[in-house]
Amino acid sequence: MIKLDDFTAEDLIKVSLDYRCGREKIDGIYELYSLLRNNGLENASAADLKRIRELLPLLDRKFADTEKRIANANEKGKNPQIYTFETLKEAKVDDETISKTDKFNKGDVLLFRNPARLYGFKNYRLGMLTIEEIKNRLGRFDLGKLDNAFVASVRNFGHSSIPKLVNSINAYDKQLARVYRETGNRSRGVNLLEVDKKEKQEIVRDNIREMTELLIDSGTEYVWGELSDADKFKMYNAVTGSRSYESLKIYEYLLNMFANYTTLNQLKQGATKPKTLRKFIVK
Repeated sequence: MIKLDDFTAEDLIKVSLDYRCGREKIDGIYELYSLLRNNGLENASAADLKRIRELLPLLDRKFADTEKRIANANEKGKNPQIYTFETLKEAKVDDETISKTDKFNKGDVLLFRNPARLYGFKNYRLGMLTIEEIKNRLGRFDLGKLDNAFVASVRNFGHSSIPKLVNSINAYDKQLARVYRETGNRSRGVNLLEVDKKEKQEIVRDNIREMTELLIDSGTEYVWGELSDADKFKMYNAVTGSRSYESLKIYEYLLNMFANYTTLNQLKQGATKPKTLRKFIVK
């Protein structure tokens, strides 16, 4: 069931502003939002609290309209899914490290894209968003469309694509938890995907042909989907010396993918062992 409590003040302010609002009302709503966001009621001065009380009636009608729309959606059984991600908190990763990592990394580090395919609207959209933004939108409703905020706001993504995206985020979080457990205090407060990155890339670079061959020979379905014979051929060419633009980009992607989703200890113990690559293979 959709509830008004599920929405933030920012959601409410956006739906309250439309072309039918007069200039004075728009200015007042923005002022109200600014006062609430910057101060919070607990930190507001007496003068601010007085001004907030004066401005609140501007939202009365919109609140009533919104609650009516939510009630109608619930009567029709509309119940858009929202997703939460608790793996890192359960692994006791501190909030600063989670925030720094998710803010730094874009969605193109997720195991969503077929490594042999450079282009695609979904890949492009993910590459424009940080992991923090993706998680945040997946975990909220869009108040205007009464739908999952990610589906409502990111073009080319329908509901059918979301389970794969959620799985790729869970795989990303599990990898970060592994890095955090293995590296201890030196990982606190830094981007976890950058920990030991250069050393990992050196090992991967020395073994990338064997790792890629083992990967394409060991599965029929991967976390990003299937690999066609043409996909496998492109990946093989990329790690066996082809200098075409496409091959160089695939090589770069594979290098970072293998480095991002392994730990330094795993690579030192055997970069080409099947268990090192098992996380990429569904069956």
